[in-house]
Amino acid sequence: MKHTLHLLLLFFLMGIQTVTAQQHDRYWLGRQVDWDTIRTTVLMRFDGDSIVYSSVHRDIQIQEGVLAMSDKAGNLQFYTNGNVVVSHNHQIMEGGKGFNEGAEVSDFIGGQWGDTTLNLAYLQYTYQLIPDGFEEHIYYMIHSFLEYSYIGWYWNTPRMQISKIDMSANGGKGRVVYKNRYFDEEPSSPFYATVRHGNGRDWWVILRTQDGLRYRSLLFERDEVKLEVVSTLPELSSEWFTLLDSLRSNGNLFFASEDGSRLLDNYGERHVKLMSFDRCSGMISLLDTIDTGIYPVLINGNIYERNMFAYELSPSGRYLYGVGDAGYMQWDLEAADVEGSRMQLGGPPWQLDSYQNPLVGILGGYFVFSYGPDGKLYNLFRNTHSVVEYPDERGEESEFCLAADNPPSCLQVPYNLYSSRHPNFRLGPLPGSGCDSLLSGVQLIDSGGSEFEVQPNPARDKITLRLNTHNQQGDWQVQVFNMSGALMQQNTLAATEWAFSVQDWPSGMYVVRLMNGPKVLSQTFVVQYR
Repeated sequence: MKHTLHLLLLFFLMGIQTVTAQQHDRYWLGRQVDWDTIRTTVLMRFDGDSIVYSSVHRDIQIQEGVLAMSDKAGNLQFYTNGNVVVSHNHQIMEGGKGFNEGAEVSDFIGGQWGDTTLNLAYLQYTYQLIPDGFEEHIYYMIHSFLEYSYIGWYWNTPRMQISKIDMSANGGKGRVVYKNRYFDEEPSSPFYATVRHGNGRDWWVILRTQDGLRYRSLLFERDEVKLEVVSTLPELSSEWFTLLDSLRSNGNLFFASEDGSRLLDNYGERHVKLMSFDRCSGMISLLDTIDTGIYPVLINGNIYERNMFAYELSPSGRYLYGVGDAGYMQWDLEAADVEGSRMQLGGPPWQLDSYQNPLVGILGGYFVFSYGPDGKLYNLFRNTHSVVEYPDERGEESEFCLAADNPPSCLQVPYNLYSSRHPNFRLGPLPGSGCDSLLSGVQLIDSGGSEFEVQPNPARDKITLRLNTHNQQGDWQVQVFNMSGALMQQNTLAATEWAFSVQDWPSGMYVVRLMNGPKVLSQTFVVQYR
């Protein structure tokens, strides 16, 4: 009964309106283990509290990072390894080759298996799948354009790409409408987060700089970027970073909580940043930095220092999970001493061989966490399958199953399986937030960025609107709207600037519009309270 109540609380906290209607993540992927069946894909289908496995021949190389997309009813549509897209009939889709063309480590330059496979030189988890918010048969793949520098930050993404897939084409087998379209060309880390906007329809793609101290939230309506929101963390610095700190901050994955309200990101080698994320405004604020430690690990008679590799939050946000070669850890974020609340779950994270026997001495603490549609937290890599049954429980109450402690692995199946890093498709609109539509009543005519200033942005107490000198002729009519189109303020601007209070306004995004005869300008600003 206790666990049932926890699941009900989980759904409430996540703001889920149609839990069973959003099953885009119903299928996960794997492959057979033995070489005789190496070209056999294993489909891992979630059916309520159970998992059903089936095998099909494939034209794609399956490895970590693979993603499958279902429609909202849970019917398989297509799957991808980031370099090729395969339809639900397990054949390469029309236009399904040629992703990431031009990248120095793409399959177009020396891919061992050609472009029908995952090129292992191309980083996994640098691509995500999201559904269109208007047409149910349209989907998008967001993917990094990857470069190696071999020095300094090591990984670099000079531009981000989007590709469009239409599953109504070819009798329902689908077609890649376009691929590799650039939507951002500011250098960034190859890893990013995707979170559904507070209107329950559009998507935020959250990019970070290589040191993880500046974030850009890009708001997508369909396949167009409608807004960019920049957040910085002035409380932190990267001046003390060693090379390992730099590599860890840039090269580790970047995680969003299940309810979309928090972000987890490395801060150097041994710290993680806990940040708040406003699904309405796209603003990011630092909540805390947590020292998750460096641990001595005995490997083949030698002691090595190892840090945590991947993180995840429990659905309620209370517990932080981490995994590294030292093992699986849990922290209580509500404890008086968060760092002192660390608790190890299970024993050493040994990998399992192809017969699912523990490989004592070969550690596997570098796999990512993913939530399944059943609410369990999975950590899957090849034959090594670990599961947190109740991630919102403390310690043993979470019923964590470590693969090495429970051979033949916690799922009891002899397959190579992989955690699927999907965003939470079940997030609905934020009730009463004022951001349940994207500029529904306001038309942005011109960015107005060089015509007038809105400061400070974000704001907490008041906003000052200031005209540039060449725009001072005549009287300007000023209107301020919230995101639902409701008029919040209006005035005639006879002077060069006007200040007004936003102290009692709800946190969120607002639009200021200036009109002078036929000329119309507009900008957005954010009201935010900690």
